[in-house]
Amino acid sequence: MPREAEDRQINRNGLFLDPAVTDAEAQRRQPEAPEDVSERFAQFKARQQQLREEREAQQRQIEENRRRAQERYDAAHTPQAHSVRFNQIVQAAPHNHLTHTPTNTALTGEFRSAFTNHKLSERKRAAKAANPKSRLFQKAENARQLTELVRKTRDAAFKDISNAVSRNGMLCDPQDLNDLSRFMCAGQSGNNLGLVQKFLGKSDKPGPGGREGQDVQAAMDQMASQLFGYDAGDFHLENDTALVGDAEKLERLSGQLAAFDRLAEKHHYLGTLTPEDRETLNSKLDELRPVAAYYQHRKGIITNEYYKTHYNDELSMDPDAPGADAQQKELANALLDSYVYAESMMQKSHIPAEQIAQLRSGLPQSEGARIQIGGRREELLGVGAHAAYLAQEY
Repeated sequence: MPREAEDRQINRNGLFLDPAVTDAEAQRRQPEAPEDVSERFAQFKARQQQLREEREAQQRQIEENRRRAQERYDAAHTPQAHSVRFNQIVQAAPHNHLTHTPTNTALTGEFRSAFTNHKLSERKRAAKAANPKSRLFQKAENARQLTELVRKTRDAAFKDISNAVSRNGMLCDPQDLNDLSRFMCAGQSGNNLGLVQKFLGKSDKPGPGGREGQDVQAAMDQMASQLFGYDAGDFHLENDTALVGDAEKLERLSGQLAAFDRLAEKHHYLGTLTPEDRETLNSKLDELRPVAAYYQHRKGIITNEYYKTHYNDELSMDPDAPGADAQQKELANALLDSYVYAESMMQKSHIPAEQIAQLRSGLPQSEGARIQIGGRREELLGVGAHAAYLAQEY
């Protein structure tokens, strides 16, 4: 055994110590006794129990809030409650019928039995179109203004819906987004955001209507309110210039009608209405759709290249006009259709029959004209014909 080991001794605790180390020093060097943690563990368990109870209480409160929200939602969406809200929309709406209808001159009176060109050279025709006092200048200006108004109206709607959806942060089906854009109110970001939030919800959290803040029925009510807000007596359709002056309003109306029909069908809106309220809504839509359809059809004529570069008394409504080429026959049929759309619109707007009959005096009497008019009349008598036409265009 080494000498150092012999010089060491073992104390009572089994520690090897130098002989010079005192008992007190040896005691100090010994490991401390284990701490009693039972009290701290008990405190920890108590805290965990407290947190669990708090979480359970919070969850019960959340469930209670959801239950109350669902009760409020259900109470607000009974047929009776919805009928009250819907009738408030109807009562606030104007109830005037169409009064500024297309004139006989604008629809039929200026056209001839055959297409002519007044023997104008291209150079002279261009000069006439550049003269502000010329009717050709007014036609070209109508087409330009109409095209620009349509573009601006649609661009503004998409800008407003993009801002509202961006602020809301919710994803949207592209077709729904396009349809919602039709109901954006220029310069009313708060109202636009409110409509988007009702339709899409405020977040992905669950809510009574699907998502938090979502209430598609209320959003559809808001859209219906915009449609009921149109006063048919304010539409000016006497001639092309008058129509272009109202083009922004008419463009919005046309897009809104097509969008409303799609959204109402997709979200079963009509089924939330009482039979009486559904009849009231359909009556309003049946009055507005022919106005929008006439505008949409007339828009195609005003921007037609041949129409805007020729005087009306160089044109014919007769598809059987002698010497008419394919482009001219197409325009003649469009002019005949314009008359039929105007006739249907005026009938739906309760215009006296004798006033409508006056428009027929300038109609061509050829077989082709009668076939075209008869076919279009039959088509527009079909259920949903105007709605289908607008859906196709928008």
